[in-house]
Amino acid sequence: MFQLIIMGATCSSKVKSSPVLSKRRFRVKCRKNIWDSKLRKYSKSIKTLKAKNPCLFQGLLFLGAPKEYRWEAWKVALNYKPQHNNYALLRVYCEENSELSIKKDLGRTFPEEGYFEEGSSGRRSLYNILTAFASAHPEIGYCQGMNYLVGILLLVSDGNESEVYGVLEQLLGELGFSGLFDFGFPCVKELCSKFHSGLNKYCRKVSMHLNEIGMDDNLWLVKWFMTMFAYSLPFSKVVRIWDAVFAKGMHYMVNISLGLVTLIKKSILEKDFFQVAEFLPLLETVKLDTDFLIRCSKQFKVSSELEDYSTDTDTQYT
Repeated sequence: MFQLIIMGATCSSKVKSSPVLSKRRFRVKCRKNIWDSKLRKYSKSIKTLKAKNPCLFQGLLFLGAPKEYRWEAWKVALNYKPQHNNYALLRVYCEENSELSIKKDLGRTFPEEGYFEEGSSGRRSLYNILTAFASAHPEIGYCQGMNYLVGILLLVSDGNESEVYGVLEQLLGELGFSGLFDFGFPCVKELCSKFHSGLNKYCRKVSMHLNEIGMDDNLWLVKWFMTMFAYSLPFSKVVRIWDAVFAKGMHYMVNISLGLVTLIKKSILEKDFFQVAEFLPLLETVKLDTDFLIRCSKQFKVSSELEDYSTDTDTQYT
């Protein structure tokens, strides 16, 4: 029988496998039972769990948050504080160039999701949040890739526009993810450098092949990092990866990238430049067990040290 075990907790006694219940669905039920079991000891409060046992919270989030708890878990992981959210008070005067770029990207944001179709409340929320952020934080502004981050946050939060704005401020401010969009993209370059160092160490054949065919990071790896994989993978896989990244930190995107390349190395090695350039940016058709990917990612020893890209994103309003 398949078992999912973490910190002494097991779900095998509570959920029995059956021919009808797939392994994936079984894991989902196990995960929910483990979270429920742990939360009962902390008044069923994720915030209390993190405050009293941060290591357990990190372990649970890395294991994967159940759909019912994911948004609350992300808010707690990112230190979101409702009292610091001034979204409702903003007077939005977005620069014309930023607004044009935002409008252009709206239709490109998860077009397969009906929630973001033209004229929908989801697309309006996406526009509102991006313009508000670009207006309130001209030092960061708007950059392609932010639309995917906000899109994921909206989908996970069930469209809670105000909370998504506050979480975005935390993500791009105190937690340093704004470094993905700073002028010159220094954080992206640092992540790429760490990735190639790891690739040369752990998967040298792929590293040599990418060098031999002259593959440019801008064609694929930059997209992976700037959108936190939201451009390249299906929603269900992206949110599971975000669980792990929010548990470990921004540097863990390098581990995930190394894990991804390791799992698809055979496909990479048999392709030429044009085939790789078409294959790596969009991996939606790749059969990928995200839980296995995340377990695989733990084997890579990647330094967690990054330059400090955190900024003050306390919203200025008048």
